[in-house]
Amino acid sequence: MFEIGIGHYLTLGAIIFILSSNDKREIWCTLSDLFLDTDISVSLERISDVCAKSDFSIDEITDMLYSEVAPVCMPNLLTVVGEWTGFDEEQLVKKIINYLNTQQSAMKKLFKPKWGLIARLYIGKDWLKVVKLIEEKRSSSTDSLAKT
Repeated sequence: MFEIGIGHYLTLGAIIFILSSNDKREIWCTLSDLFLDTDISVSLERISDVCAKSDFSIDEITDMLYSEVAPVCMPNLLTVVGEWTGFDEEQLVKKIINYLNTQQSAMKKLFKPKWGLIARLYIGKDWLKVVKLIEEKRSSSTDSLAKT
């Protein structure tokens, strides 16, 4: 345990989580655009740019999308009038970290909505387009580096 203030401690796991959350922040905020109540086809290029430039693998980003961002943002697509201009980044990050930090019993997990599965039905095709764009950008980036 590490003391961060008088009487306040963090475990090494919590510190690692906070550091990795900072690395994930830009990805989380970018992926949240897939859950806006608007035509996101114009955002796919920008989403793929941010993801392609990150150090995360496509599998890691996909996991972030469905297991970290979707549980917080998916309900937006199920409301009558959802957010369409963009999520507040500070609130989004706080909600994701809170979701990930919440200790849940096996019973709660069993009866909790499977947001990742639901998200795959709603945004799966768009995510596949983003993945293809990420692969193309990373491939062309690698090709241009090899030429120099």
